Amino acid sequence: MKEELVNGIKLYRDTLDLIRKTIDDPSLSTKVEEKTLEYGESVERYRALVDDISKEYGIDYELAPPS
Repeated sequence: MKEELVNGIKLYRDTLDLIRKTIDDPSLSTKVEEKTLEYGESVERYRALVDDISKEYGIDYELAPPS
């Protein structure tokens, strides 16, 4: 779980970096879209891990919807 969280943070950082670079080089927009999708998949994997652990321990929680 920790690895997925760290991976998600790195993907988020990389996505923001690409967005900044796209301002100067619009041709990078496709890479931004790909990285954004990859980040979204990472978020879903992390949430699935949290769901599994919460069910295992009988914890009821509610995550805020993605923005």
